[in-house]
Amino acid sequence: MAPLFEIIDVEILLCWHDESLEYWLIDDHSLQEMRYGKRHRSNIFTLVKNKIEFGSTKFDANLENISLDDGFITWAKLYPEWFDRPDWDALGVRKTIDHRIQALINRGFIEKVPRVMMGHSRDMFQMDLLEITISEWELLKDISNLEPKIDVVVPKLTQFKEVLRVNN
Repeated sequence: MAPLFEIIDVEILLCWHDESLEYWLIDDHSLQEMRYGKRHRSNIFTLVKNKIEFGSTKFDANLENISLDDGFITWAKLYPEWFDRPDWDALGVRKTIDHRIQALINRGFIEKVPRVMMGHSRDMFQMDLLEITISEWELLKDISNLEPKIDVVVPKLTQFKEVLRVNN
């Protein structure tokens, strides 16, 4: 059992949050070269995994030195049988994130960067920074900040599904 896919989708999309908001706030949206934010799969994986394991994607310290209070609930604590699986496992975190990246590509949120543009690196993804509006980012941040629970209910579900283009 894993957290709701929508929770993972939100965390993947939030990898572009700051860059998109910066782009929304500039006056000249004609700067095409700035319009697409690029992320490597390993960066996406690390950010999402940190959020699931530690409850945050931003750290100033070495991750090995982080210890969580036993009372602090994270998605990893709620789903240890999923989180502790080896990365190569089809039911583990890495595979789940890979599948959710593909789902977001299928829904048109992100796209794989053409190999010609990547240079030597593989597994690069990009998002049109105007794809998600400022108010939609606020909704996604609210979802990200939900307290992890087994029976989590996403508030404003209709609005949330519209933002994520989920079919009922």
